[in-house]
Amino acid sequence: MAYFNYNNKQCYYNEIGDGTPLLFLHGNTASSKMFEDIIDFYKDEYKVILID
Repeated sequence: MAYFNYNNKQCYYNEIGDGTPLLFLHGNTASSKMFEDIIDFYKDEYKVILID
């Protein structure tokens, strides 16, 4: 699992695929898992980035 630090907290992120970055952002009470069903449509052309 990859993390970056923001305001002294660790934030999880995941990168899937190659190409132009495509960032998926979810709402405040959701999780990046909500995008699991659509990642396959984009990962061949984009680098899909999920952040929690």
